[in-house]
Amino acid sequence: MDALKRLRRVVANMITRGVALAIKDEVARQVIQVRTVYGDVLDDVPRMQQYGFSSVPPENCDILIAELNGNSSHRVVLCAEDKDVRLKGGKRGDSALYHLEGHYFRLTENGVLEAIGDELTVTVKRIKLVATEQVIVDTPKATFTQDVEIGKNLLVKGKVEGEKGGKFGDIDVVTHDHDYTDNGATLQTKRPNGVSE
Repeated sequence: MDALKRLRRVVANMITRGVALAIKDEVARQVIQVRTVYGDVLDDVPRMQQYGFSSVPPENCDILIAELNGNSSHRVVLCAEDKDVRLKGGKRGDSALYHLEGHYFRLTENGVLEAIGDELTVTVKRIKLVATEQVIVDTPKATFTQDVEIGKNLLVKGKVEGEKGGKFGDIDVVTHDHDYTDNGATLQTKRPNGVSE
C-alpha cells in the first residue's frame, strides 16, 4: 500500500460507523466489541460517556468510532444509538431518558416533566415535595404503611373506616359517653355496641 492509500485509509478511519456486537459494562470503562462498516471486528473498544450519565446500549445498535490522532491502537466509541427504540415524536427543546423496553422520563415544554413506566422506587432518607398550587394523586388506592400527620384540615367526601381506637380532641371515640336529657330525665350514653368495658 503506497503512502497516499495509507493516508486515505487513516483519514477514512478517523471517524467511522459500526455496529455493537457485545457490550462489557462490569469493567472500569465500558468496552464494546464492534463490527465496522468495512467488516472488521474490533474487540474491547472503550466507550466514552458523559460524566454523570451511564447507559448500556443493546447489541446491534449503531455506533460511531474514532481513531485518536489517526492511530488504530487508540480507538474509542463516541456515541451509540438504536433508531428502533429511540424515543420519537418529541418537540423542539425536549430531552429525555429512555429504556429499551419503552419506559421513559421526558422534559418537555411549559415546564412539564413526564414519566411513563410500570413502577417507581425511590429510596432516600427524606423526601420534600413542594407544590405551590396543588397535588393530585389519581389512583384507585393509596397505601401508607406507617403514621400520617396532616398539618391542616382533612376533607373526606366518602365514608371513613378504621380499627378500634381514635380521638378527636379530648374525645375518645371508643370510651366516650355524655349526659343527655330524655323526657325530662338525665341519662348517659353507653359505649358503642361490641365495645367492652
